Amino acid sequence: MSGLSPQIGVFQTNRLYSQAERYPNIHVVMRSITNGLSHWPDSWVGIGHIAVGMARQGYDFQLTRYDARGWRATFYTSGMEHSITSATASAWERTPWRAVQGAAWDALRQASRDG
Repeated sequence: MSGLSPQIGVFQTNRLYSQAERYPNIHVVMRSITNGLSHWPDSWVGIGHIAVGMARQGYDFQLTRYDARGWRATFYTSGMEHSITSATASAWERTPWRAVQGAAWDALRQASRDG
């Protein structure tokens, strides 16, 4: 688990959060994060930040591990009932961070097409 890069301080992290609150779609912030912090999203901390950012955009999130076969991340439109047929976006990958990143990008792409 790598956590935040040592070059990134509290000021930069807070700036990313303030950008996430100002923009209607978090993809702008995610692009900024992945360009400037190449290892940050590839951690449990990164998964948490993506999940919080997506929740602010109106998505619920599920991450499931399937033995040694891989991970599935699924984003749903916020609400009480979720089923695989109501999933907004889902991704299957060998690592949990890749699954979360892929599903988040797919959900945001679909929202920009639909919106």
